Amino acid sequence: MRELWRSLVFLWACCLSVSTLWGEVEGRRLAEQHCANCHQFPEPDLLPERSWRYMLSYMGFFLGVEDYDDLEGESDATLESIHARAGFVREAGMFPGGSLISEGDWALLKKYYFSNARDAGSVGMTSNAVAGEMEGFRVWSSQYEMDTPLTSLVYVDESSGHVLLHDGRSERLTILDKRLRFFDSHPAPGVSLVDAVRKGEDALYLLSIGDLFASNIGKGFGEIQRVKVYDGIFLGLDIQLDGLHRPADFAFADMNEDGVEDVLVSNFGDYTGNFTIYLGEREGGGFKPEGIVLSEQPGIVKGEPYDFDGDGRLDVAVLMSAARENMSVFLNRGSGRFEREILWEAHSAFGYVGFELRDFDGDGRID
Repeated sequence: MRELWRSLVFLWACCLSVSTLWGEVEGRRLAEQHCANCHQFPEPDLLPERSWRYMLSYMGFFLGVEDYDDLEGESDATLESIHARAGFVREAGMFPGGSLISEGDWALLKKYYFSNARDAGSVGMTSNAVAGEMEGFRVWSSQYEMDTPLTSLVYVDESSGHVLLHDGRSERLTILDKRLRFFDSHPAPGVSLVDAVRKGEDALYLLSIGDLFASNIGKGFGEIQRVKVYDGIFLGLDIQLDGLHRPADFAFADMNEDGVEDVLVSNFGDYTGNFTIYLGEREGGGFKPEGIVLSEQPGIVKGEPYDFDGDGRLDVAVLMSAARENMSVFLNRGSGRFEREILWEAHSAFGYVGFELRDFDGDGRID
């Protein structure tokens, strides 16, 4: 009888082990099937379990699953945040009408991430804040102060040495001189400036994201402004292009070789977005409102023109974030046609924010 019990216990243990292994394998398969359908597959050790509990509750919305069970005991702020995200996904039209995954499969997928998550103790924030002098640099104090700053733009106008700073909370553009003393200030109601480009001796182009906090899903409140500048003084402003979808960056180049500069806009967006080239108007300036869309992916951080393949036509390097982290090059094939090549991709928690094209090693080739 004792041997029988030992055999039964052994068989039970084997069945349990096989069941656990099957759940592990199946959980990963489901994760690869559903998660990698939208972005690069995220390994479970990227985040600790508590982070996955929030993240999977959020990601479930895109599969038509509204499951808050794993957030029990979290703060009111966390629960308000996740419910707000559910509303945003619905408003963007990205919440499926029915569940795209069964209840049992969803449980296996979650268990796979929770069981293989990074140990919470191994996740730490490092702080290397700059304090005081650094070799080769001096610290200057400025006359720019805000009680509760929300700085959306810092731009150095190299032609004048002025520093432009925009505060998204007070909606005000402040200009400092080259000694960082107060020079001028302009109210900017309804505007949140995020980028600037100086063109020629008297023109400054300003880019407004429009909706800094992404509180108007899918709406285009961004715009490109042109300011006449004389000796640092703003003399007039006109809107060159509006209706942009939360743009984060812009650049100028003659992409269709007609002798007129076009503008390349990284419409970061929210749940939707795009990267678009707006062709310049020969008569009267400005840009055509109907652009050439190179990508309809949200989260476009920046685009920069350069002839990568040496065919005489400008191509575009584009950095993408918002879960679909990658650097791509759009090769200009002429007549408004572009061919995309992905240079590299990173996992969805990577968080790209910018890049620069420069010949860093002086070999004549762009880096």
